[in-house]
Amino acid sequence: GAAMLAMSDRYFISFFEGNSYVGYYIVAYQIGALMLLFSRSVNQAWSPMMYQLLKNRDFSKVNQITMILFGVFSLVGFLVYLSSNLLFDLFIDPSFFEAKAYFLPLLIGFVFQSLYMLYTNFIFYSKRTKILALITVSTTLLNLALNYVLILEYGVVGVAYATAITWFVYFAATFLVAQLKVYPLIKSKFLE
Repeated sequence: GAAMLAMSDRYFISFFEGNSYVGYYIVAYQIGALMLLFSRSVNQAWSPMMYQLLKNRDFSKVNQITMILFGVFSLVGFLVYLSSNLLFDLFIDPSFFEAKAYFLPLLIGFVFQSLYMLYTNFIFYSKRTKILALITVSTTLLNLALNYVLILEYGVVGVAYATAITWFVYFAATFLVAQLKVYPLIKSKFLE
């Protein structure tokens, strides 16, 4: 699903706007993806610890650390945004600075993707991945529709908006399922 989300935007840009715009978009994507480099690393370290805490029935610690990580990921996203001009100046040739127009919506999408990862841990732990598959298929279809509608209305930046909206929906759906359905099931297993 994530691969489809990452590649479909490029197809729409290439088809409707041309390959030169794909290059600008990829530059913005790569700078924004610094957010994911951080959050994926943290999540890979956190998830085994979280599983052990859940196994030990330390639910308050799981909640506390999840909320801290929620705040940390949000803060890191904000810091990446604040340093975006510096990042572009250091790593990107000025001829690609047009990519800055796509950076913020993509970064917002990456922040939501980072937050999504926190709550998928609950779903993976409970082994209810069919729910996650349904969310993934639904949001991928939403992304395709948004890409089409928004690129026609806003051009390339519309695809970046579609990415941000899609990852927000992905996060919101996963958060709701994890918090309202899966997490109570995990807790109730231990109370039986």
